[in-house]
Amino acid sequence: MRSAFVVIALTCAACSTGSHHDDGLSPPRTASQPLSARIELDTTTATAGGRISGRVVVVNNTGNTVRASGCGGLFQVALSNEDYEPIVAWQDCLEDFLVPMGESSYPVGVLTSVQGCSARSRPGIDCDANHGNPPLEPGDYEARLYQNNRVVPDPVPVAVKVTA
Repeated sequence: MRSAFVVIALTCAACSTGSHHDDGLSPPRTASQPLSARIELDTTTATAGGRISGRVVVVNNTGNTVRASGCGGLFQVALSNEDYEPIVAWQDCLEDFLVPMGESSYPVGVLTSVQGCSARSRPGIDCDANHGNPPLEPGDYEARLYQNNRVVPDPVPVAVKVTA
C-alpha cells in the first residue's frame, strides 16, 4: 500500500503548484508539492571552462522514504540554452538510494565547458588537443536538472551567465 501512495504522490507532484520566493540565487520553492526539488548554485556568473558548485535540494513530504536507483548519484545539473544542449553521461551500474522524509541535499558540480565532446557526438565543435571539452561560448544559459531515473519533478532552471 505504501508503494502505491509513493507512486501516486510522485505522479501528482508534477501537477501541483506552490508558493514562491526569490533569494537571488535559486529558483522559486514549491512547498505544497509532496515531492519537489530545487537547484541551488554558489554563483550564477562563471568563467567559461570552469565549474560552479551547487546542490540539488529535495523536499520529501510524501510521508515515506522514497527508494530510487542510480549510479554514482541521483542527479546531475548541466548548462543549456537555445544553441547548446549537453550530452549528459551516466555511469553504467545500479545502486539503491533512499531519499529521506523532509529536506535533503545532494552536491553537484556544474561545468562551464562542452559536455560530450567527440567528433561524432558534437559536429562543428572542436575538442581540444587532448580530446577534452572546450569551454562553453560566453552567454546566457540555464542550469537544468538531469536524472538517469526520474526521482523528482523537474525543478525550475536557474539562469547562469558564462563569461570569457
